[in-house]
Amino acid sequence: AFLGLAKAYWTIEDTSISCPQYTEGSINQTQYPNTCVLYDGKYTIDTSVCEANKICYYTDSAGINPQMNAKCQQKPSPPEPFESGRYPGEKCSTSDDCDSTYAPNGCQNGICKGFPKEQNFTRDNPNFACDPGLFFEFYENSTLGRCVDQLSDGASCTESYQCPNSHVCVNSVCTEVGSVKNGTTIKFTDLPFSNYACDHFAYSAIGNETFTCIAPVTLAGQAAKCTTNSDCAASNDNNGTCTCGLSGGSFCLLQIVDPLYDKPNNYLKDWLKGNAKKCNTARRLSRPCQRDYWENYDEYQYYRYQASVYPWFKNAKDEFIKIFQHTYYELEHTGWANETLKDATLQWQVLIDRVTFNLTVDSGIVSDYDWYGVALKEPSDKVSMIEGDYVVVMLKNHSMFHMNTFGYSSSGRPQNDTAPVFIGNSSYVLGNGNLLVSWTRELGTAIPKQTLELKQGANYTLLYAFGKVEYGILEKHEKNNRGYGSILLSSDFSGKASIPDDDSALSTCSLLALLFFQAAF
Repeated sequence: AFLGLAKAYWTIEDTSISCPQYTEGSINQTQYPNTCVLYDGKYTIDTSVCEANKICYYTDSAGINPQMNAKCQQKPSPPEPFESGRYPGEKCSTSDDCDSTYAPNGCQNGICKGFPKEQNFTRDNPNFACDPGLFFEFYENSTLGRCVDQLSDGASCTESYQCPNSHVCVNSVCTEVGSVKNGTTIKFTDLPFSNYACDHFAYSAIGNETFTCIAPVTLAGQAAKCTTNSDCAASNDNNGTCTCGLSGGSFCLLQIVDPLYDKPNNYLKDWLKGNAKKCNTARRLSRPCQRDYWENYDEYQYYRYQASVYPWFKNAKDEFIKIFQHTYYELEHTGWANETLKDATLQWQVLIDRVTFNLTVDSGIVSDYDWYGVALKEPSDKVSMIEGDYVVVMLKNHSMFHMNTFGYSSSGRPQNDTAPVFIGNSSYVLGNGNLLVSWTRELGTAIPKQTLELKQGANYTLLYAFGKVEYGILEKHEKNNRGYGSILLSSDFSGKASIPDDDSALSTCSLLALLFFQAAF
């Protein structure tokens, strides 16, 4: 199974759309025993009927309109993470885990082994049988061949299997994924690989085996309200699709360059340019190998699915999502810790060697204020601003500042000379107008007197504040627009920050009065 974001665009019939409605209400249990969703052309939802050990959700239903009742049932078991029949390069416990045809050398040191370099053999689909870093090459006028080294960047090729897993074959040349700019004409024959050469993985056919890389966005805005497909017209003369959501409204399906696609798009590029090299050439986009070596696999699947059917979730109640899209709901609510701030939420997910932070700021704050800042510092009984590691987000242009107050003996303006330590950062406006800003830090590393060393399972004091900008300077926040909390850097923490009783305990504004023209990272 190949997973990706590549999109092709065709003409879509324009029709008016009518959406089912979803409402909370009571269901007669005498007439409909154990029924928590009643369908009679609309959906009536009553989760109060479910016992403590059961939940309401649809089993094996596609989409959000299954046109059937739902009953209370046991929570589904998580899928088994390990899959048998594994290919060269994929992890194993015993040789029985490995595919006997394509990994005939069994399990060695926890890895399924296929054919090594230069060993003669014949197979159907022989590229699946080579060890990572190799591809299958036939001898001339023979069904026999052997595995040879993958080609280098810029080398001549006929198919993407010949190229490194970070490259694909376009215009008969091994080309790095995402490196072909939009508007460029390319030729390729081997889907689903070659189209990944395009910057946004999107293409439009213009002739026989000839395509143009494109960057379509929804002209009316991401997930705009709609009644027909024509309301969802996109750039590059692409058509759009108007679809229903769990809110009962209808919205445009996203185009590949709409903001919510940024994260999965970048995640996939990082995978292909990174640990995909540990996979067999034909399995670089397979789920088993991605699960083995991609620490961001679950996040990628979550963000990819969210972007692909975002209208389903826009303005929908959490409880409705939980019932109709249970797997997505579980991904959304598993593995992320959170601290509730004033008019914002800070979430974080701790992985093996890094932590990702998501700061979501309410739309009202984005509209009425200009900056929102959060900081972490070693825990202390007395709350102060010294020895802090700060991130400040400008709410109008979404730029980010990384600052610190290390070495201070008293309150003062944070230094904006912090060395760049973010693995990645991004920002985008959600459909409800909230601003989501994300940044990732490595665990266990620190720059002396500039950054805080973050450790999994450690406690930290969290500070936050927000305010306005006047004449290029961050103004003092209002008295109640700041606070503090104590957090645990784990993925199952949940807390709520406090607002201090007086300004003496926490005077964030004096520390965040930096000049607006200071360089953002």
